[in-house]
Amino acid sequence: MEKRDKKIPEYVQAYVPDYEDLAILVTMAKGPDRSMAEFARKCKVKGPSTFSRIVNQLIDKPLSDELLMAIAENAANPQEVTLDMLMSANGKIQKSLMNGGTPANDDRKLFKTQTEKIKVIRDILTDHYLDIGYPVTIHPDLKLSDEYPSSRYGLNLPSDFALEVKGLGPKLWNFAVDFTDLSAVPYKSSRYDITSLMTETMNRYSSLFLRDAWEPESLKGFKNTIIFTEEKAYAMFRVLLKDVKTNTPISAMYVNSDVKKIDLEYILEHK
Repeated sequence: MEKRDKKIPEYVQAYVPDYEDLAILVTMAKGPDRSMAEFARKCKVKGPSTFSRIVNQLIDKPLSDELLMAIAENAANPQEVTLDMLMSANGKIQKSLMNGGTPANDDRKLFKTQTEKIKVIRDILTDHYLDIGYPVTIHPDLKLSDEYPSSRYGLNLPSDFALEVKGLGPKLWNFAVDFTDLSAVPYKSSRYDITSLMTETMNRYSSLFLRDAWEPESLKGFKNTIIFTEEKAYAMFRVLLKDVKTNTPISAMYVNSDVKKIDLEYILEHK
């Protein structure tokens, strides 16, 4: 396995690894079209048993940086499984964020991983629908369940969790959580500027919109929602999609995790 590239930030152990998150990330990195043995060979790991132990949560110590770098570099979708996500799940943060051997400002909230934020948002939604009288069943990771729909074009469906909200909408409500931060960008930006700023965000969900256009039958029984954690990114996403019409239910939502509430939801128009 290759050694660390000098351009890659140095990480240090700050917390105990989250073995559940590591299991989910490794499974996502493998992807639906490769066996564990194939993925192990791609990562230059001697055998699939290493990954099997991770996925089955049979490890009791942090993974090596070299292994995590190999997983990130060979992930089925590098946008879904990044080195920072793997390091965070492994209990590590960048050394530059440390101060005298402890997290800067001694505030662990600064180092909440995206996975932890996703869990907070999932709980906000679950509590909301339970409070208004709708029974909820949680699918912690749709990609690991039998409910994940296949695509004849190999288009992945972005998913961080899914809910069955009985009595409300389709059978499964699938959610992808977005962390785009445009808080420093003026609201009065031109459409050209907004498109430029949101290019990476739009690319992240291109497979969802392509599936809706090319094979909507694969999304039958699903509603797909992109949750934004920052209000300005949500607002700009709405600007870009205001003329888009879809074949299946798709929406954008802003969830305010600070006050633990769903603030806004924009449902795209059906054809």
